[in-house]
Amino acid sequence: MAGATWKLLYQVYQNIERGVTVPPQPPITPPTPPPSPVYPGTPLRVGSRGENVRIMQQYLNRISSKYPSIPRLAEDGVFGQVTERAVREFQRLFGLPADGIIVPQTWGRIIEEGNSIGGGTPPTTPPPYPGAPLRVGSRGNDVIVLQKKLNEVAQRYPTVPSLTADGVFGPLTQRSVMEFQRLFGLTPDGIVGPLTWERLMNLVF
Repeated sequence: MAGATWKLLYQVYQNIERGVTVPPQPPITPPTPPPSPVYPGTPLRVGSRGENVRIMQQYLNRISSKYPSIPRLAEDGVFGQVTERAVREFQRLFGLPADGIIVPQTWGRIIEEGNSIGGGTPPTTPPPYPGAPLRVGSRGNDVIVLQKKLNEVAQRYPTVPSLTADGVFGPLTQRSVMEFQRLFGLTPDGIVGPLTWERLMNLVF
């Protein structure tokens, strides 16, 4: 028994013997849960991009752990055909119009179901942009982070060359970056600027 608990019990015992009433302890207030994401105000559909799309992809992935018929998504903030399929399947499962478009009713239900599933992984903060473009000749820890992330992409997209995460931005790393940029609709110049870094680091498989 911990010392603090023993002292408290002994104090209560002494107070009872002396006829002293122990004042009630104030109730413990549970921590306030973080607010749920708010509907962005416009429908999300094929072609939509941005943080709100990524939030929906994260919640749909959480829900797919319980409903495997919902396909797993790359949390890249791009509303493509696979995201549309996931939305349609969610809508079908929960009795909503299965049009693949996220309007307020679908948004609210996705948030509700996602929050109700325990053990979901909260969104993680991606590594910050290093502040200067990475290109052939760059070296250091930021290049290692880049190479490791590109290797994750290579497991899903075989046309992206796999790399040795050695912190040296050489021709093979450049080729890997260019292929990633081509696949995700970015300018394939092999230089990792803010847009390429953000798109890459926000991918979750």
